[in-house]
Amino acid sequence: MNTLQNKKILFCRSREQSEAFEKTFLSAGANVDFFAVSQTHLLDVTKNGEITTAIKNLAGFDWIIFSSAMGVESFWSALETLDSNSDFPAKLNIATVGTKAANCLQQFSSTLNVSLQRADLQSLIEAIPFRHSAIKVLHPTSVQSLENIHLRVPEGIILHRLPLYETIVNPEITNAEIAMICAENFDVIVFSSPSSFEHFIDLCGEDGMWRNAAIATFGKTTRRHIEPLGYAVSIVPEAPTPAALKKSLTAFFKKNVSESAIVKQIKTGVNIHRDS
Repeated sequence: MNTLQNKKILFCRSREQSEAFEKTFLSAGANVDFFAVSQTHLLDVTKNGEITTAIKNLAGFDWIIFSSAMGVESFWSALETLDSNSDFPAKLNIATVGTKAANCLQQFSSTLNVSLQRADLQSLIEAIPFRHSAIKVLHPTSVQSLENIHLRVPEGIILHRLPLYETIVNPEITNAEIAMICAENFDVIVFSSPSSFEHFIDLCGEDGMWRNAAIATFGKTTRRHIEPLGYAVSIVPEAPTPAALKKSLTAFFKKNVSESAIVKQIKTGVNIHRDS
């Protein structure tokens, strides 16, 4: 039997952002829903001297790291707004979290090459090659990233995290939609970022049917934000891709079936074979 057959999976993002995930999990027999808990807004870079200075002086940085496609989009928007899109220094090394940010980068400039890539932001920063002089790193990101994602910066790295956009609770979600989500008994709820979890809690509360679901995150960064708040994260795929998430969810449910069978065997004394 297909392990994911009839499993109810909720993605806390829009369907438009998740078409590949929807296709993968529908083909596996799962029931997939979407709950767009957040909206994204670019900051007005012309009114922020810190942003203007950083964008106008890119040559002063050794590395630029993109941890999301939105980070790429907001950075390029800032370049265009400040009329600096032709001044990207050739010596500026580029690093990304995962492939989505790298692919997004190619849409803006096919001549830029990503020289370093890791599955999460902390690992990416730690992988920047060491040298004896200080390394200056620019990280275009969100306001929420600065507030919620606390990084361990290795010695020898000067990290400048530049907020270019913010995410807010989606004001277009209706009370009826919230009630439907709160009444549904999902098997898994997937969060793609710390802010998606925060906004879900703002909309649905800390208790309810959703607490019966296993929590999955797109990466370790989101897990590190959620778990200190008292919620267990059960699934973290190797990469934020449909194939990796499917593999992780399949392993999770197979493990649960196997453990349930063992418990039942102990309680009843009936010989129940493990699910292979």
